[in-house]
Amino acid sequence: MAPFTCLTQKDQHFSWEVEDNNAFQFFKVSFMTTPFLSYVNPFKPFVLKMDDSNSVVGIIFSQLGEDNLFHLLDFRSCKFSLAKINYEIHDKELLAIVNAFEEWHHLFEKVQHEIIVYSNHKNL
Repeated sequence: MAPFTCLTQKDQHFSWEVEDNNAFQFFKVSFMTTPFLSYVNPFKPFVLKMDDSNSVVGIIFSQLGEDNLFHLLDFRSCKFSLAKINYEIHDKELLAIVNAFEEWHHLFEKVQHEIIVYSNHKNL
């Protein structure tokens, strides 16, 4: 029987065992105690990472923390309009960079440090 069959079909018995509850409690505590988004530190360089497919772009805005790991500050994903789906891939990637700077321009305007942009296209 496939997993979760009992949750998607009628007249199926559903059981919640002790180990299911333990796993659920573990994930619940993990989600409530682990910081997902960090605060912006205006004295450290900003890092933008982006990737696009044929119809969607994803942008990650982060900074390098004291632990030398990247910490997520914000993220954005959006679907291209029908006209923009026909753009060349390098134009889509450049459009993602422009969108990122439009989205977070209020943080970028007066910074005294560099803004690092990672792209997976060599021509940018």
